[in-house]
Amino acid sequence: EAKQQLAYMYYLKSDYNTALKVIKSNLNMLSDTANAERSSGASSKRLDQEISQLRKQVSTYEQALQAQVKQRSAIQVG
Repeated sequence: EAKQQLAYMYYLKSDYNTALKVIKSNLNMLSDTANAERSSGASSKRLDQEISQLRKQVSTYEQALQAQVKQRSAIQVG
């Protein structure tokens, strides 16, 4: 059962890492666009809101990954 749990943990970690890469890529793209809008004098309020939401998602995924690392360590020790 422990081996199955570890396999599942590795699977989830892979999913989280993939999601993080996509979100960070979108975050970088939106940040670049918002900076361009600001420098041209346009309002970037909508983009800033989206950027804030993506940053929260990144934080959530990173916390989930850390929790998985702790859980995986506990499974390996136990």
